[in-house]
Amino acid sequence: MEQLSRLLGLSGETARQTVQQSSSNIQAMLESTTIIADGLQDLSGEWLRFAQERLEQNMAHLDQLFGCRNPHEYLALQTRIARENFEAALQSARRASERSTRSADEAVRKMSEASVAPQ
Repeated sequence: MEQLSRLLGLSGETARQTVQQSSSNIQAMLESTTIIADGLQDLSGEWLRFAQERLEQNMAHLDQLFGCRNPHEYLALQTRIARENFEAALQSARRASERSTRSADEAVRKMSEASVAPQ
């Protein structure tokens, strides 16, 4: 540490403060990265749940489509299914956006908690 301090032109207390601040900054970045990684995992889970629910719903709708007696029933059911899928996609996107915002806010908070390095 002493050699590094001399190399950087730092002395005693200044060197200690600089190393401590650098350590704090690295810790804040690591914690923020962990928060973002957790958030991404949560987002992927949201989209997987959406896909699974839609697959299950669409399989159930398939039986209903086979039961249609005329083209009008078929078209009405098909457009209802499309509307439900679109609505579900929008709801899932909203949840994903809210989760993403929470993760970003938490990561920013972690970063701002670390004091600014000496200049």
